[in-house]
Amino acid sequence: MSEGWEERSDDRMLLQRNNSNLSTRLALRLLASKEGIFGGFSAGANLAAAVKLIKEGRVEEGEGCAFMVCDSGLKYLSTDLYT
Repeated sequence: MSEGWEERSDDRMLLQRNNSNLSTRLALRLLASKEGIFGGFSAGANLAAAVKLIKEGRVEEGEGCAFMVCDSGLKYLSTDLYT
């Protein structure tokens, strides 16, 4: 691990068992419209989880919160995800 790394439980994984399909879709559309990042469902779920951490106060002021966009949204063009 790099110098300055402080491992916490939040650094490992946030299980979004109750993350609704709607919050994933809204997060994904926001990511595309505001940032121009065209991702798939996992990207929306990752962004929704990051927002949840911030809203719950689990990210302290001045800290960062990163998430990954694992795939593009190309395979979802034939669905209602981006319509």
